[in-house]
Amino acid sequence: MKQKQLLPSLLVVAALLAGCSNSDDEVPPTNPSKTYEATIVASKEKIEGLDPIDEGTRAVFYGGNSARYVTLWDKGDVVHVYKKNGTEVGTLLVTDNANENKDAQFKLTAVLSGNLTGEFEVNEELDLYLPTRARSYNPDVHQKGTINDLSSRFSYQKTSVQIDKIDGTKITLKEANMSHQQFYVQFRLMDEEGNRLHPKQLTISADPVTGYTGRLVTSVDAAGTESYGDIIISPEKKEGEYPGELFVALQTGANNSEKVNYHLIVITEDGEIYEGPSATTIDSNDDKPFRGTPNKGQLIFVPRKLSKKASPTSATATLGGMEGQQGFGDLNGSATLGSMSGTENISE
Repeated sequence: MKQKQLLPSLLVVAALLAGCSNSDDEVPPTNPSKTYEATIVASKEKIEGLDPIDEGTRAVFYGGNSARYVTLWDKGDVVHVYKKNGTEVGTLLVTDNANENKDAQFKLTAVLSGNLTGEFEVNEELDLYLPTRARSYNPDVHQKGTINDLSSRFSYQKTSVQIDKIDGTKITLKEANMSHQQFYVQFRLMDEEGNRLHPKQLTISADPVTGYTGRLVTSVDAAGTESYGDIIISPEKKEGEYPGELFVALQTGANNSEKVNYHLIVITEDGEIYEGPSATTIDSNDDKPFRGTPNKGQLIFVPRKLSKKASPTSATATLGGMEGQQGFGDLNGSATLGSMSGTENISE
């Protein structure tokens, strides 16, 4: 009898224990990603080789308001924020607050703010890109060769920054300094007599310096993978004429660590074709060779005399075979490039 009475009691205890066990095994739901209001004080990097910029100056001007390179913050700038795994978590804009950020669009340093969505920790490092992590140097619509075009479509800057504080739904990022992802070239192209050329199209290809692959970057995807090829500049006419001076954004392979020789091909409006540089015909104090790889964020001035092809028809037929030609051979060009910035003056 005692055994019969004990069995139901044991079953009740077992059921209670089983219930406790199931409760312990349950995983509480994770907190969903939150949206935070983020702020940061950030500086754009100056262009090495441009005239000095004073705080309060909107831009560096070449030929008036229609030709400018903007190195200062503008309220149209959009900074994209990424986690280290490559996930984009939000964007930041110049803060539109007259009291906190007065005239921020006219300064090298500005307060940026925006929403970030995800899970974040204090001291976590984030990547900031202006405009985006992915970038293209040779899209379907080619570079135009103007300062405005570089400013609006080809000015790529980035930085990494830590989260300083998280207070409720507010994130404060540590102060950041942006840095350029490419270098810039101001081309002044001429014929062999020194007459200014006005290219309808400029094609820039690269040959390897000994010990390097020798590649120009045409695009970088969001994962950081580079694509390579020729860079094509298709200027637009202004007052009925193609410009005689072209500004171009360039980057070489392996995150700008490749050293290259450059080959230029110009097609004019009347169909004439000019090419260069040439190791045998271009080597003078007035026409320093364009070679090596400048530092990121550097603007170099390159006056270049080009040789006219004997026949436009025959020249066109040989363009495909020019890619492998050596422009200079093995050169130590970094020192030469550094001496070019803002030092040459060639008369119109």
